[in-house]
Amino acid sequence: MKCDQAAEFVSALCDGETILPAPAEHIGSCVECQQRLREYLEMGVELRRLASLDVSMPSAAPEWKREPRTIARYWRKACGFQGLHLHCSWRSYSCSDQAWR
Repeated sequence: MKCDQAAEFVSALCDGETILPAPAEHIGSCVECQQRLREYLEMGVELRRLASLDVSMPSAAPEWKREPRTIARYWRKACGFQGLHLHCSWRSYSCSDQAWR
């Protein structure tokens, strides 16, 4: 593999992605690609540092929406959507089961 082919994988590594074995081996053994990797990482750190200095745009506190208190909300939170579905299926089954008695 050549360095120009491995360049996109260097970027992917800096983004936290997993890459294929061949480019990983090339980057691990190539001085030029390792330097490119260090430069990408340094750029990311520098950009985050500069963003930390920008106090002109304070972040707003998140606005939380309050859901009405309902039984459906309770089941959604307690069991998740699938739990509610299973509960409803079980009730349908038990109701039809009682009809046969």
